[in-house]
Amino acid sequence: MLESCHPCRFDSSSASRGSCIFPCRCTDGCDQVTGQCVDGGTCSDGQPRGYKWSGEACQIGNVAFNKNANQSPGQQSASKAVDGITLTQEYDHCTVLSGTPGTQSWWMVDFGGNYQISRVIIYHTACKAGYFGWRCRFRCHKCPTCDAITGKCPSTCQDNRWGVGCMLSSDCYYDNEKGERYMGRKSKGYISGGRKCISWTWQTRYPDSWFPDGSRSAAGKYCRNVGGADRPWCYYNTNYNWVYCRVDRCPCDSGRFGVNCEKECHCNDENENCQNNSPKGRCNSGCAPHFTGSTCQECEDGHFGVFCDGTCHCSSGSCDKTTGHCPSGCATGWSGDNCQTGSQQPSAFTLSVGNSSDVNDHTQCASHNGAVAAGATVNESCTATGRYLSFSVKGEAENPLTTLCEVVVIGHKYISCQRCPSTSSCDDVIGCDACEQGKKQPDCTQGHDNSRNSSAAAMGKRRIRQVEGATGSRSPTPAYRRFIRICMRGA
Repeated sequence: MLESCHPCRFDSSSASRGSCIFPCRCTDGCDQVTGQCVDGGTCSDGQPRGYKWSGEACQIGNVAFNKNANQSPGQQSASKAVDGITLTQEYDHCTVLSGTPGTQSWWMVDFGGNYQISRVIIYHTACKAGYFGWRCRFRCHKCPTCDAITGKCPSTCQDNRWGVGCMLSSDCYYDNEKGERYMGRKSKGYISGGRKCISWTWQTRYPDSWFPDGSRSAAGKYCRNVGGADRPWCYYNTNYNWVYCRVDRCPCDSGRFGVNCEKECHCNDENENCQNNSPKGRCNSGCAPHFTGSTCQECEDGHFGVFCDGTCHCSSGSCDKTTGHCPSGCATGWSGDNCQTGSQQPSAFTLSVGNSSDVNDHTQCASHNGAVAAGATVNESCTATGRYLSFSVKGEAENPLTTLCEVVVIGHKYISCQRCPSTSSCDDVIGCDACEQGKKQPDCTQGHDNSRNSSAAAMGKRRIRQVEGATGSRSPTPAYRRFIRICMRGA
């Protein structure tokens, strides 16, 4: 004998979570029997922003949000990878796996039950918002969207700042005795009362090529040192009257050196300030890994890229230290313009699923080969069922993805149909539509509360009258009618 269904399979609204078997994930309320959205509503937004719930009952979405997570070894809290914040430049909202060469590092999330998984999206960090450069050591001035590699700000620097990362003051020229490369925004002469500078465009003595900005119009009305004067200056009238500007020579911020502080220190001791050494830029502690040269600005043979973190894969010799191009061609098993694609590419990370909290007992469902660019998003198919999902990376992998800003796991709670009666319909999202007496939904396990039968039947009668009597409403589907009738049996 089939028993009546649960008096409410789905909460009536997202505000009444917990009173029924399934939560309502609709914008304007749910049908308590089918979970379908009512009153023209749609599936509600999930977390992170941009990930909506989906499916007929809106039960498919990111099942990792705010779930328990742990890692080994790591920096920051493992839970930061499931906090719903996908900002890849916000290091404070990311976790970092910190393994050593030859060892395995892992991160794992516990769904709290058996879940069917279809896809995993991983957000990888560049630098914290507003930071840039090698190891993200430098902060852009009031420019949170500056380029994480170059520090270039997409808009005009604020507070009359200029230069890389908008870090330089317009009151200063940097590491040049006469300020011939000064491109600040000082526009007053250095005399009592301050003469206002006029635009350089009117004069013809100094051609565009003499200006560090590239042209007279780009220099505008700001002080510049053209013609080999002792310091930046400007014209204050069209009679060729000119005046020096109040611009002084200043040191670069710690960790930078060179004209306009355009170069970074790449020292083995990250705290060493190489601009204080002689020559400027030399590292007393030696160059950081993969850097070489008298000022540690070049890549060692076999490495390339802005931060020398790319590995060459040439058939012989080294690659171009900027692009990675191999003049001799790619080594066996490698291809592409810079020989970075190939069957021998080491696995950057693997994704595995299991029912044990021991990652070694998990079964791999996906892997990603090769380097992962800073700030990239990786989208991997991962079809599996289990309670835990683990992310693993080995220390010997080249440029392994070790920083997780957010891990989004698309799936749903898995409900087995094995115990459903042969006369009952079932799917693995919302389970059996009816169970034998003494068993409970959604999977017909032991322990159903028989006292709920009368309320279930009453609810079913009310609901079918509401649907059939509602003016302008669509007729209930045959499956819906069948489910309601089953709920009413025995009343």
